Amino acid sequence: MPAPVRVDGGTGYRYYAPQQAGDALTIAVLREMDLPLAVIARALAADSGSRAEILRAERDRPAERIRRDRTRLDLLDRLAAGGLPGYEVTMSGESRNDGWP
Repeated sequence: MPAPVRVDGGTGYRYYAPQQAGDALTIAVLREMDLPLAVIARALAADSGSRAEILRAERDRPAERIRRDRTRLDLLDRLAAGGLPGYEVTMSGESRNDGWP
């Protein structure tokens, strides 16, 4: 991670050089995407080709999360539309006096 060029002793506010802005923005964007700090540090320390490889490898994590979330959304839509198509529930001929309405 980029080291601040100065830290305010009273507030703890960290000051960075203008040339560090690109890395700071990259860190903020990658943290927003829940990438671990260790991965971000490795990406920032790498050359541009290796950085691209690291970030492409990390792309699979949110892609899988998106796939799971889409499946969940589809299930919610099916439930909201009246059930789970393809699943049929039938009552047997047994007595219904088992405490269920």
